[in-house]
Amino acid sequence: MQPTDALVFIHRWVPAQSVVSDPVTLLLLDGTGGDENALLPMGKELWLGAALLALRGKVLEDDLSSSFGRFTEADMRDLKSRTEELAEFIGAASERYGFRKRRLIVVGYANGANLAASLILLHPHYLAGGVLSERLCLRCPI
Repeated sequence: MQPTDALVFIHRWVPAQSVVSDPVTLLLLDGTGGDENALLPMGKELWLGAALLALRGKVLEDDLSSSFGRFTEADMRDLKSRTEELAEFIGAASERYGFRKRRLIVVGYANGANLAASLILLHPHYLAGGVLSERLCLRCPI
């Protein structure tokens, strides 16, 4: 069992609203300046009835939360360490909230999409899939 101190991210957990016995969980990672509340409305529309686990990035950039530092050689190391930290969090959160990692879909926007891509590459066993975008808008004209 993961120690509870592995839940190191400020986050919001919204249990599944579905009657399905093994619901999907959406892991919501917002871009720079977002927080654990920013993608909740979009998550509710993206997959009706899914459980939602929304995180706030732990890096500050000009007083805005972000998932990791910008891309320099040092920041690539930061991205990898942030990915490992996220993987540990997922393990602890799956035990705390009772979701299966293989039913987890990561939804990443902007900087959060970069962290999500790193998670997919380094820990594909933690996920059922991913939705990554530089721009998220369910009702925007193309």
